[in-house]
Amino acid sequence: MLLHFLRKASRTARQRALALLRRPRHLRDIEEVLWLRSAMTKAGSLEYGRAFARDYCERALRINPSTLPFRVDNDDQRFLVEMLQYVIDRVK
Repeated sequence: MLLHFLRKASRTARQRALALLRRPRHLRDIEEVLWLRSAMTKAGSLEYGRAFARDYCERALRINPSTLPFRVDNDDQRFLVEMLQYVIDRVK
């Protein structure tokens, strides 16, 4: 999401964001952090990230399990499938 924003932002906004990100976390001003989040939202970067995550989760669920040599039907596999489904449902 941050990379998306840095690619889409104006030169001034990109420089402002990079200046903020270069500072150690404990020296970052809350107003600047809030500005960055707002700017990322306006640039569509958060929605881009959600769509990206949803797309990859949906792709993972479409993989035919029988084509994977390491596929084992167990609780861990079922958990991973449930987590992918959760991400898809959450970002809709």
